[in-house]
Amino acid sequence: MKKTIAIHQPDFMPWLGFFKKVLHSDIFCVLDHVVNNPRDSAFWCRRVKIMLNGKEHWLSIPIKKEKGVVVKPINTMELGENKKALKQIYSAYGKAEYYDDYKYLVEDYFNSDINSLVKRNMNFIEEVLNLLEYNGELVYSSSIVDDKLTSNNMLVKLVKELGGNTYLAGD
Repeated sequence: MKKTIAIHQPDFMPWLGFFKKVLHSDIFCVLDHVVNNPRDSAFWCRRVKIMLNGKEHWLSIPIKKEKGVVVKPINTMELGENKKALKQIYSAYGKAEYYDDYKYLVEDYFNSDINSLVKRNMNFIEEVLNLLEYNGELVYSSSIVDDKLTSNNMLVKLVKELGGNTYLAGD
C-alpha cells in the first residue's frame, strides 16, 4: 500500500504551501526535536511574513533566552512576551473579507497560556488542518528518532519507521 510522508518543522502561522504539502500526505511528521538557534533570523518556527500597510513585514515572536544557551531542541523552546503581534495582524488584516470568520485562530494563538513554542504552533496548525478536513495521521519526530542523526539520514529513518514509500519534500 502506498503511503506518502510529509515532514516539516512546526512553523509559526505557516504559509499556504505548508498546508498543501500536509494535505497531500498520509502521515504528517512534525519535526519537533531538531536543534535550532532561536535567534536565527531565518528560524521559521518563530516568524512569518505579513503585509502591513502594503509592504512586506516580518512578524516575529520572541523566544525566551537562557543564559549561555545558543542552540537547543525546538520542542524545549518557550515563548517570551509579545504584546504587539496581535495588533499588527489586526492592522494588516482586520478589514479583510473573511477576517472575522477566522480571527479566533490568531486570537487563540496569542491569548494562549501555553508557553511551549511547538505546542502553541501545533495548536494553530491542527486547527487549520481541521478546517481543511485533513484526514491523515499526525506524528512527532521526537517519538521516533533521536537527534544524533544527520539531516538526510534522519529523514530516511523517519520515512522508513512510518512505513512510507514516498517522501513529499520541499514546498
